Amino acid sequence: MNMVAPRQTKLVIEVIFDFVCPWCYLGVHRLSQLRARRPDLAIQPVWRPFLLNPDMPRIGMSRVDYALRKFGGEERARRLYAAMILPRSPARRVASMRIGCCVLRCRLRVV
Repeated sequence: MNMVAPRQTKLVIEVIFDFVCPWCYLGVHRLSQLRARRPDLAIQPVWRPFLLNPDMPRIGMSRVDYALRKFGGEERARRLYAAMILPRSPARRVASMRIGCCVLRCRLRVV
């Protein structure tokens, strides 16, 4: 045991996220920044996939329909994304992440 260097503080953080959620992406990005700024913390993320849109059709839906349903329209969606300093995706469709969440949950059980 090294008596000179302080021990790292272990910090377990549960990260609940959806693959296509821009706010989840932002949170994971900020967690990465924290890890870089605080090497004194032994940060151990525990990944918890969450299906943000469980009623999303398996084939996804058009971005226009999604913005209308989720945010009340494209203009409100643009304002919300801009407030979070997030680029609006150029994709014309919003994907369903049902299969992705299932795969990750199975993978997490195996590990």
